[in-house]
Amino acid sequence: MRISYSRISTYQRCPHKYELAYVQRIPVERPGEMLLGVAVHGALKFMHDPKALQPPSREEVIEEFCRQWKAQEANVPDVQRKALFEYGVDMLCRHYERETSRETPRVTADVERFFSLPLEGGNSITGRIDRIDVLDDGSIQVLDYKTGRRMPAQSDIEGDLQLAIYGMAAQNTLYPNKTATTSLYYLHHGLTFTGTASADQMEEKTAEIMEVIDAIERGEFPPRVEPSCDRCEYRVHCKVFRPVSVSADEKADIEAMIKELAEVEASLGALRAERKHQDERKAALQRRILDWMERADTGSYEVDDLQARVDVSRRMIFPAEAVKDILEPLGLWERVSKVTVTKTAIDDLCRAGDISPAVRRQLFSVAETQEKAIIKLRRIGGEEPEEAGE
Repeated sequence: MRISYSRISTYQRCPHKYELAYVQRIPVERPGEMLLGVAVHGALKFMHDPKALQPPSREEVIEEFCRQWKAQEANVPDVQRKALFEYGVDMLCRHYERETSRETPRVTADVERFFSLPLEGGNSITGRIDRIDVLDDGSIQVLDYKTGRRMPAQSDIEGDLQLAIYGMAAQNTLYPNKTATTSLYYLHHGLTFTGTASADQMEEKTAEIMEVIDAIERGEFPPRVEPSCDRCEYRVHCKVFRPVSVSADEKADIEAMIKELAEVEASLGALRAERKHQDERKAALQRRILDWMERADTGSYEVDDLQARVDVSRRMIFPAEAVKDILEPLGLWERVSKVTVTKTAIDDLCRAGDISPAVRRQLFSVAETQEKAIIKLRRIGGEEPEEAGE
């Protein structure tokens, strides 16, 4: 199978969307933002073409964008057309200024470079790299343009599949004898996010790609419902959201059930809010009664047929560092290693016969006792108390 990053990404976001787009090949209108991206990429290819005899002027770049936009604008919704065009012009003008104001101009080796990266089982991943620059030290920088406003977190960049794929293509296929970095260039912000992938990470990403290929070949295309479904161009064709034909009785029945469910959820929400409010009242009263009993130097108080008394629970906590010093030489630290070591964990070691009485005494000598006092209520004369604590 030949597969591209965009297809892999589509499958990972929603396997059913992949099925509709690439298996059933249902034609849909592409979003205006995507069509803008096509026009901007065309203008950038013109601007950075290394085969050009001389660099184009800013006006020539904008003219090329206008030509590219002309081929797309008929498919752009009327309400978006003017704003997207102006956004594209502004983005390209600012990009042109940034590129031409560099003290040392970039050397572009290629634009729209096709690659085919072989994978196991006769599979391959293909794509086109927007731009490849040669840096001053002779290394290669692979650039992929992003025309949207949204930028990812750096943590997302470090594990980005597209960067990994382009990095593998550069190092394994296009420039095997050169050091290569891969970057996402966010044109609107003028910011470049660069990622590097180790051999282990590349192996992990290759396995991720093969998992997608295997799932596609098995015909696994379950829908994945997310908030972004509201904006999906395949929504009207989706098995989850497509319109269904129902009888009048069925329509009345399902609509009544949905409305009733909404009422139940609203009631549960109100109950949760009331529970939270009452829990806060309870905690405040607990603190006030405990404070009063401490000042009165008493452990209980009776009113009518109610008795309120102080109930103290004790819990032994073993400081992790101290326990580690004792158990690690015995090879037992991994059995209990947590941020907080509990008495239960120590007792388990004792019952298993893994520690001697002397070691147990040593552990208990470093333990700390935490106390927690609460107020418990009971009816005077009753057998079981009514708990008023947590």
